[in-house]
Amino acid sequence: KSTAILFGNSDRLIIGLLQAATLISLTLLGKQLHFHWPWYLGLVLAGVLFAYQQWLTTWLDALATWPQWGPTPRTHLDLDGAHLLAGFTTACDIIDSSLDNTRRTQYHNRIATQANAFADAVTHADPPFWTNNWLGNHNTINHNAVLLAGLMLQNEHDDANTWITLATTNTQHVMDLRQSRTDGSDIEGVMYATYGDHSLFQTLHLLHQHLDIDHS
Repeated sequence: KSTAILFGNSDRLIIGLLQAATLISLTLLGKQLHFHWPWYLGLVLAGVLFAYQQWLTTWLDALATWPQWGPTPRTHLDLDGAHLLAGFTTACDIIDSSLDNTRRTQYHNRIATQANAFADAVTHADPPFWTNNWLGNHNTINHNAVLLAGLMLQNEHDDANTWITLATTNTQHVMDLRQSRTDGSDIEGVMYATYGDHSLFQTLHLLHQHLDIDHS
């Protein structure tokens, strides 16, 4: 049963108390059975992971309720929204197996909402400026976020393959242009180039790992 349904707004508190009770019980067991330091080191690590999960779900719960991931509609479908989508998706993926059904559904729905908003924007008759700016950092960062969302929800959301296709096609354009550039220069300069390349390298790795697409 979902703890969010069972305990309502107190679910994180109750889960935290259960986690604390578990650590205390295992500590007492270790003392009774005269376990050595590896046992207690494991409990410390478990406590750190419990605390991290509590912090992470607090952040994700708040972000999942935001109707707009950016201070303006424009930034909601640009870097602000992309960074939040990428971070939210990655964090959700890390703890997904430990989430209750209600929270998992809420998180996945928010990921899908944002990814669809990006997909609708780039396929609109008047798309954002970064859509076909294949050598710009906005382009690679935003499409990387869409790809992450698609891979995360590929087996459960009808539109996930559309998001993956958008990112895959975009990356092909990006790499075609980059291969025609032989002097190592970048139209945005070193700072912005490296800013966007972080996302591009992640995209290239994900495409190779999950779709066997090799741009090397």
